[in-house]
Order: sequence, then C-alpha cells, then structure tokens
Amino acid sequence: MNYNPLVSVLIPAYNVQDYVEEAINSLLDQTYDNIEIIVVDDCSNDNTLSVLREIERQNKHVRVFSKSENSGIVDSLNYGLLYCQGEFIARMDADDIAINNRIELQLKYLLEHSNIDIVGSSTITVDMHGKGKQISNVPIGKDKINRTITLFSPCFHIWLARAEVYRQLEGYRQLAPAEDYDFLLRAVTYGYGIDNIDIPLMKIRCRTGNTADIAGLKQRKAHNYVVRLYDYRKSNNKKSDLFTAKEFKNFIVEGSLEAKLYALSIKFIKKGFMQSNKIKKIGFFFLASIVSKWQFIYAIKRVYFKILLKI
Repeated sequence: MNYNPLVSVLIPAYNVQDYVEEAINSLLDQTYDNIEIIVVDDCSNDNTLSVLREIERQNKHVRVFSKSENSGIVDSLNYGLLYCQGEFIARMDADDIAINNRIELQLKYLLEHSNIDIVGSSTITVDMHGKGKQISNVPIGKDKINRTITLFSPCFHIWLARAEVYRQLEGYRQLAPAEDYDFLLRAVTYGYGIDNIDIPLMKIRCRTGNTADIAGLKQRKAHNYVVRLYDYRKSNNKKSDLFTAKEFKNFIVEGSLEAKLYALSIKFIKKGFMQSNKIKKIGFFFLASIVSKWQFIYAIKRVYFKILLKI
C-alpha cells in the first residue's frame, strides 16, 4: 500500500482492567502500523486507568485521557474524537480483540471503494476468556444493507470510517445504548455509503458487565427509538429529526412489570441455549418471545433479518 494515511482508533474504557491490555496489544500487533490509539477512561473504579497509563508510558502510539467524572460512553466517544488526528477513524471497545490485519483490510477496502465511507466486518463472539468461534454474519452490499437497515444496525461497532463522516455528523448523540446505530442511520441520511467485509476481523467479548449485558431491555427500546427517528427523516426528506433527550429518556424507561417479564424472557433464552434437544431449545425461545413484548419484536426482526440475508 503506497498511500499510508494515519488511522485513529477510538476506544472508550470503563472498568476493563482484565481486558484492556489484550485489546490494545491486538492493535499494536496490526499489520498496518500508521495508527494512533485514543483511549478515554470514564472514571473507572478499578485499575483500568493504571493499566492504561503503563501501556501509554511504553508505547508512543497510545494516548490515554481520563475524564473528571463518569458521564457515559457518548461523552467518552465525543471527548476522544477531539484528539483523533487521523484521516480515518476506527471504533473498538476496550474488552474486544482485533484480528491482526483488521485495520489493513478495512483501510484497503475504503481506499478501493470511493463510494463507501464506513466499513465493518463479520465478527467472532468469544467468552470472557477470549474463547469461542461463533461467527456473526453481516449484510454485504448496498442492496442487503438497504433491505435490513431498519431491522438491525448495518454493521457492528467495529467499523472504520472516513474522518469526514464524524465531522459532518458532529460525533455521537446522547442515545446510549444505541448511539452506534443512530450514528450509522444518520450517516445514511446524509448520503454516506456503508458496507461490510465478509470475513471476521474482530473478536467480540460476551461477558457479564459489558454494554449488551447491562443495557438489556433499554437497548431493545433504544434501537426502536432510533429507527423511528430514521423513518421520520426519510419520510420527510430531512437530515434533522425531532430527537430530544427528554423524549428518549421517557421512551426507554422500564416499567416494573415490563422489566420483570423481560428478565424472565432472558432466563428462558439462557435455558434454551443450554438444551441439546432442538425441540426443547425452540420451546424455550418461544416462551421467551411470548413473555416479553420487546423480546417478541426482537425475535420477529431476527428471523426476518436472517431470511433477507439469504436472499
């Protein structure tokens, strides 16, 4: 690759002392080495910041920033963006692991496809110890992304984007835990192209305490909310929408019974995954979908999404 642009890797971090070193080392071992790693610690109450400071001391590619108060992932991301100097910006979480040619392949793809501005990839789901081999597939090509974009996020939070996209959108909006999905939907609204590479370039850690585990029901509701905003912009041919922090907060609030039913549905799903008998497995998944409205909506979307991916 003759052209050698700087790539900024943006990483928000919170209470990941056991994982962050492996995450950053996976970036330092990349086959493409013109990178800077921007890590923002959100006032972790474990040893995350100490680990980060030691890594920063030993490697010139790593820059660590610490916020004065814990204010969430959106503030961490937008704060880190202020220090990203690269022509391209990569997203990554502080407990995940990058395959060693991730940056090289994603950058190569963007350089070869001028009509694409954000590129993701398939991923491998691993457990808290980094073990696993389940591949999560993603839509490939403009047609499949357009067909599935309101069902699920067009790519995972491990994309590489042209820095121009971040400048145009002015970073992330206060829509956690769906800030990534909202960012991508707004990018589409502005006419930016999104695609994926059909090989796994990241290992995504599934563990107790990460966003997917904590957010749960709020994430399901938040995803529906950002799709509503996208539909509004599309139907009204506008780049802006009616988002307000107050409305979003009211939309994702969890009622007591609603939360209990969702928690019960999660128990059924976990039991389903433990079943070796396929009929029993399907039975538990069915119970989960009828117990919780939001689990039912997710299940329907999931089935439809998989059908569209195969077409």
